[in-house]
Amino acid sequence: MYSYYHKAYATAPKGSAVENLVVAYDSMLEILQHISEYYEKNIKGKEDQIILLFNDDGYKQYIAYLDKLLKIVNALQNSLVNRDNNYREEYEAMLNIYRNATNMILSLRYNNKQENMQIIERLIAHFTDLRDYIITL
Repeated sequence: MYSYYHKAYATAPKGSAVENLVVAYDSMLEILQHISEYYEKNIKGKEDQIILLFNDDGYKQYIAYLDKLLKIVNALQNSLVNRDNNYREEYEAMLNIYRNATNMILSLRYNNKQENMQIIERLIAHFTDLRDYIITL
């Protein structure tokens, strides 16, 4: 499924790129766990009353976690810009993954819909799969 990782990172100094990705994915999964827990406890089922949460410190932390997650994904995306053209197709596939993740995070950040819990679960599953795959390289 993620075979482009192997080619995309084959030219990287041994260890560094893969280790950095694992650290990034671990950070994202930890952040997503906090986001999921807060959403489950405080927002799920109350999406239409979200305005009441704006002054809540927990909600401010939830937004801060989303912003932090977005920064990590953007850093990963930026790290792929201007890479070796021999692997353009692989890099494009990875960039699309990061762009999709960015769109999902922005959706969580700015839209309060009942589907948000599903988006959080998809992000967790997605980055868990990526992390598990990258460890095998």
